[in-house]
Amino acid sequence: MRKAGVAKLAIETGTVLGMFTKRGMADGKLANIRQIRALYPEYRLIFLGDSGQGDVLVADDLLAEHPDAVAFIHDVVDTPEAERDAHAARGVHFFDTYVGAASMARGLGLVSADRLELIAEHARESFNRVRFHSDAAADAARALLERDLAGV
Repeated sequence: MRKAGVAKLAIETGTVLGMFTKRGMADGKLANIRQIRALYPEYRLIFLGDSGQGDVLVADDLLAEHPDAVAFIHDVVDTPEAERDAHAARGVHFFDTYVGAASMARGLGLVSADRLELIAEHARESFNRVRFHSDAAADAARALLERDLAGV
């Protein structure tokens, strides 16, 4: 993260007991976020999660408690567009690639134009080093990346 220009950050994880339900996972993560928020109330909350393990619940609850927070959700379960749009209206932004996330962050004033270009450049360079389990998976990932790169 430091190489990407992020000087200070905290990464929080859940607990083993919280792994049994999405709600349990979400509650554990929210408890961690509340502790961090109590220690550092001056920092803006930016939550990054995925759509597979309760992180959407975390994002919804987080924004209900902290309307100034921002949430990005990497969509790993193919969330329908109408559901993505409904979440975006509440401040929970779904993305398919990290170029897409960076573009959204740019739109929110969180990433500079220079950093967005750098992220896009690194994504282009590193894509071909990824080993996919099938040609179909590689083609699908390439199509998403190309779509998001075109938006930059």
